[in-house]
This record gives sequence, C-alpha cells and structure tokens, in this order.
Amino acid sequence: MTQSLLRACLPMLCLCLATLPACESMREAPPMSREEYVQDLMQSAGVSTAISRAQSESLADGHSNIERVRSEFGERMNNLPAEQRERVEAATDRYVMASRKSFDVAAAASAWARTFTADLSDADLKKIDEFAHTPAGGRAMANGLNAALSLQEYLQQRRSQAADKALQQYENELRAIVGAPH
Repeated sequence: MTQSLLRACLPMLCLCLATLPACESMREAPPMSREEYVQDLMQSAGVSTAISRAQSESLADGHSNIERVRSEFGERMNNLPAEQRERVEAATDRYVMASRKSFDVAAAASAWARTFTADLSDADLKKIDEFAHTPAGGRAMANGLNAALSLQEYLQQRRSQAADKALQQYENELRAIVGAPH
C-alpha cells in the first residue's frame, strides 16, 4: 500500500517541486517603509538636482555681487597697495564662504519631504511611488517639481521687479523733495 501511495503522490510531488521556483518569483518583496518611499519619490522628483542647481545659482549670484560691489569702487580697486589688496581678497573670501552657507542640503530635502508627504498615508505613498516608476509617472514627478520651481522663480522675479520699480520711484520722489544725498 505504501508503494502505491508513493506512486500516486510522486507526480504531484514532482509538479510541486517543479513549480517551486515560479512560486518563489511570485513572492512579493517586503514592503518599503514610509521613509524608503519618500527617498524613492525624492529621487524621482529630482530634488537633489534642484538643490544642486540652487547651490550653483547661489554661487553665481555671489560672484555677480562681488563684481557689482567692486565696480562701485572703480579705479580705486586697481590702485590699492599690496596690504589693502590682501585685505580685500580676505574680505572676498569671507563673503564667498558666508554666501555658500545659504541653506543646509539635508534641511532642504527634509522640507520637500514634509511638504510632499503632508496628508498622505503610507498606502498613498506606495501608489504614488508605483506610478513614479512608470515612464509617465517619472516625467510627472520631475515636471511637478520643475513647474513649482518655475512658478516660484517667476513670482520672485515679478516681486523683485515691482519692488525695484517702486523703490526707484520712491528715491526719485525723495530727491525731488529733499534734494540729492551728500
């Protein structure tokens, strides 16, 4: 009886052993943590690229400011004695170092993550992450961040233009009322 039972079960046992690798491949990976989803979405959105771009722009702004300030001194800057040139260079170095410290990279990434994940459940993050790994989702994540940055840049430019124009008008009015400053 044992042999007949073994013969009857052998094909079923072979079938089970043959399908075992397929069953293994169907096993889902362990679920990601909320932090892992956020990190993955941060990468999909291009947050580190945006932070690097902001750092580069900050450095470029710093160099423009140096040139603007130096040009206000005109020829006097070209004819400084060696000791004063060294002091100017030291002041320039201090300015460059201070202007580079405009923001903390980890704090910037954390600010994005807090804003992005506000009011999202873990299940929401999982669905968004799955979408972000599709071609359209990846583009949507990157474009969403770029669109927000473009809007912010536009608003800052407009605000700056309006403020500059208003300041110029104010200065002109004060000159007309009080006279040119000494």
